[in-house]
Amino acid sequence: KNPSLYKSTKKLPKKNNTSYTQNKIMFTNRNRPVVASSGTSGAPWAIVRFLQFASAVLVMSLIAYALHNYNYFGSKKANFGLAVGVIGTFYILCVILFVAVLPQLVLVGPYLIAEGIMCLLWLCGFIVTAKVFGQHSCGSTRNINNYNPNYGSMNAFQNSQGQVNPFTNRYTSSSHKTACRSAKTSIAFSGLSFVLFVLSCVVLGLNVVKPIIAAHG
Repeated sequence: KNPSLYKSTKKLPKKNNTSYTQNKIMFTNRNRPVVASSGTSGAPWAIVRFLQFASAVLVMSLIAYALHNYNYFGSKKANFGLAVGVIGTFYILCVILFVAVLPQLVLVGPYLIAEGIMCLLWLCGFIVTAKVFGQHSCGSTRNINNYNPNYGSMNAFQNSQGQVNPFTNRYTSSSHKTACRSAKTSIAFSGLSFVLFVLSCVVLGLNVVKPIIAAHG
């Protein structure tokens, strides 16, 4: 019998596909968009987001209460601080919704840019609120001996005995201590919001750099 007619039972060595597999993975990673990674999830990240949300809500509520108590909405700087609180609250709600429900649609690059914008907004909000609410002591008023129509009507001048609130620049017989303290408290929470967003920017920035280094070497 011719042994060549029988199939050889000797196993041929397998081709080494390691290099091909590695190249395929590297090619895939280079063309895959970087999404929100696991570094921005978990209990510590949830705590940071909760603190950001609570701080933004407090800023919004405290300033809104102060302006309502003052019965004065003519300060553009105070309104800016209120707007930052509203934007911050809305932003955190959007982040929680999209990152928790649809994380695959959240690209880390635009996500980081949005965090940076919010960080700058809170910095500006902190500076503005500190300027507009922090320069006056609560309960302090100015006494005006002669009537000035810029501060209100003659009737208001007589009822207040010439006392002018330094924030509203209006004749008033009330010290507005509660409104003043509420406004001053908003300064602290605006600063806290800025610090928290600096923290989230740093953490998110690290999660942008790591996938890029892993994909491109």
